[in-house]
Amino acid sequence: MLGENIKTLRIAQGFTQEELAIRLHVVRQTVSKWEKNLSVPDAAMLQKLAEVLDRPVNELLGADIVEREDQNALADQLARINEQLVIRNRRGKRIWTALAVVFAALLLLPMVSLLFAVSARSAYSVGTSLSENAHYSQQEVDEAIEVFQKSFRRSCRKAQLESISYDDELAAPLEQQLAAQHEHADVLILFVDFRTGAKPGFDTLQPNTRYTACPWLLTRGADGRWTLREPLPELAKPTTKQNDKIT
Repeated sequence: MLGENIKTLRIAQGFTQEELAIRLHVVRQTVSKWEKNLSVPDAAMLQKLAEVLDRPVNELLGADIVEREDQNALADQLARINEQLVIRNRRGKRIWTALAVVFAALLLLPMVSLLFAVSARSAYSVGTSLSENAHYSQQEVDEAIEVFQKSFRRSCRKAQLESISYDDELAAPLEQQLAAQHEHADVLILFVDFRTGAKPGFDTLQPNTRYTACPWLLTRGADGRWTLREPLPELAKPTTKQNDKIT
C-alpha cells in the first residue's frame, strides 16, 4: 500500500514525519494520515514526495507505471487507491460499531435480567413465619423458596403466582405426616396462592383454577439440596378458601 511505502522510504532517508512535512510544506498530521492510509496525496504532491524521497513514483505506488506518466494517469491511480482506502475504513468502522453493540449488549444483559427478575418477583409476595422452636432456619427456608420459584416457572409456564409463604406452625403437622413417606429426607411444606393456566403442569391441579394456600412439597436429601415434588391441594387446611374457577 502507498502508506507503507511512504513510511518505509521516509525511514530509509532518515526523515521524521515532521522533517518530511517541512520539506513538502504540509503539516505533520498530513504525513501521518498518508502513512496510516487514511488519505492519499494528490498527483502533484505525489511527484514532489517522490523527489524528496529520491524514489520514482511507481516505487511509491508499488505498481509498474510507465515512466514520465502524466498528471491524469497519476490522478487515476491515486483515485483508485483512495477509493480502496474509503471502502476499507468504512468496513473497519462497521466492524467496530458491531463490536461496540455486542459489548454494550453484554454489559446490559445482566441489568435487563435483574430488572425482569425484580419485576417478576414484585408480582407476588413472599413471606415466612418462624417460631423459636422452628425446625428450619431462615436460610434453609429461603433456599427452599428459591428452588420452588425456579421449578414452578419451569413446570407451570402459564400459571400466575400470587404469594408464597412458610409458617412452621402450620406446616409442621403436614411435614410430620409426609416425613414417613420420604425416608432419609427432610420435608418442607410451602403454602402458595396461584392461578393455573390451560395446562397446569401437574396431574393433581385443575386447569384455569385459582388455588389458595395450596401446600407444595419439597424434600432435601443427603446432598443438602431441596427438590420440588408436587402440589398437595387435597391436604389443604379446612380454613383454606375454596378454589374458584376463572371465567
